[in-house]
Amino acid sequence: NISNALTGKLPGLTSIQRSGLPGSDGASMHIRGRSSFASDTPPLVIVDGVPRPMDTVNPNDIESVSILKDASASIYGVNGANGVILITTKRGGEGPAKIAYDGSTSFVQNTAMPEMLNAADYIYWHNKARTMDGLSPLWTADIQNKVMNNDPNSVWGQTDWMDKIFRTGLTQQHNVSASGGTQKSSYFASIGIMDQEGTLINTEYKRYNVRTNIDV
Repeated sequence: NISNALTGKLPGLTSIQRSGLPGSDGASMHIRGRSSFASDTPPLVIVDGVPRPMDTVNPNDIESVSILKDASASIYGVNGANGVILITTKRGGEGPAKIAYDGSTSFVQNTAMPEMLNAADYIYWHNKARTMDGLSPLWTADIQNKVMNNDPNSVWGQTDWMDKIFRTGLTQQHNVSASGGTQKSSYFASIGIMDQEGTLINTEYKRYNVRTNIDV
């Protein structure tokens, strides 16, 4: 998304990403630092003259990004007190029709996961620790057999929960655009889809974008 893509690209712009949840993994942004300790109000985002959330814009539709602060942002009044981010999207130009496609596929994995004991090792070391503390073992031989055999007639069994709830996430992004025009008129139209899977099962985010403009 745009907020993460801008990290380190514009002078005076600070961004912090606090979540990896699909759809909520955008960065919070500040222009030349926070203006108040009492609030965390983000800069005003203007897309083609209209205020709107930044991360719902298709990055492939963007022509330019600029930031305003202090006097240069004063024309936006109190809404621009924490700075303004101006986003201009692509427009058509004189020439024959051009059709463009951009697509990407990426995989997401957890970079560092704890290596957990399996059921047999956990039972052994738990009983060992209790024995060293002068306590009787918690896990009896009967329970151990039920755990190792995944006894269907009891609650005892073994499950690799890391394998059950985590996965390798797949993210796909596809965009198609068309542009062209004459000396008197020009047009630009695009359609895009992003399908993002998280590493945690049942976490995902889909975004559809349609944009068109005509200049006469």
